[in-house]
Amino acid sequence: MNHRESWVFLRGLARESRHWGRFVNDFKRRFPLADVHLLDLPGTGQRAQEKSPSTISEITDALRQTLVKKHAPANLRLLSISLGSMVALDWIARYPEDCSACVVINTSTRHTGSPLDRFNLFSGLKLVGAFLGKDVRKREQSILSVVSNRRETRRENLEAWVQYAKERPMDWKNILRQLQAASLFGLPATRPETPVLVLRSAKDRLVHPACSERLAQWWDFSMKTHPTAGHDLSLDDPEWVASQVYEWTVNLET
Repeated sequence: MNHRESWVFLRGLARESRHWGRFVNDFKRRFPLADVHLLDLPGTGQRAQEKSPSTISEITDALRQTLVKKHAPANLRLLSISLGSMVALDWIARYPEDCSACVVINTSTRHTGSPLDRFNLFSGLKLVGAFLGKDVRKREQSILSVVSNRRETRRENLEAWVQYAKERPMDWKNILRQLQAASLFGLPATRPETPVLVLRSAKDRLVHPACSERLAQWWDFSMKTHPTAGHDLSLDDPEWVASQVYEWTVNLET
């Protein structure tokens, strides 16, 4: 890329911007001129003391207001995962003038999956139990076991995630509000004009990969599938995600 871009990264349920981990550096190697804005959803990370909205549209508006106040970048490009991708889809539907491209990873909506497709019963209950647990290390270890398929990196990631949780603990009421927002989210009434790339993990054990496939088919979005990664695709194979996004954006501009 030979021009400056503004990318906004949005994480998922009860995760903050630091959970992007090494993916940020891998992305910047692919996009050396890009301005990357790591936004925390209300109730998470640097905004942990705030009350999380209980609808996706309210989360979108809160993030958009923060971005405009702090940065006011033009020609945004969104990169998002899970619940963050619901926010991204809502954003490009209601504010199409903001965004020139959007990447969504392992997400779902009421229109593209049943409740059990959107939240695997066994993994979902394990995840909710982990979020509500008091032992920080056990909680983060349990979350990692659900969202990541790369056992060889779990110890390193666990230490970082435990530190994040201790430094910026999330109120369990905010977790429930985010769950409510996610459960209610459906596809916008009309196809967004913004180009969208759907990335999915074939071995996602939290959200059924069919949800992403149905989303791509619903509006004829581009889609790529990783054969082995878990729900947190950018954690399990950050270089693959960065390369897929790069190739897609190059094709957009040719």
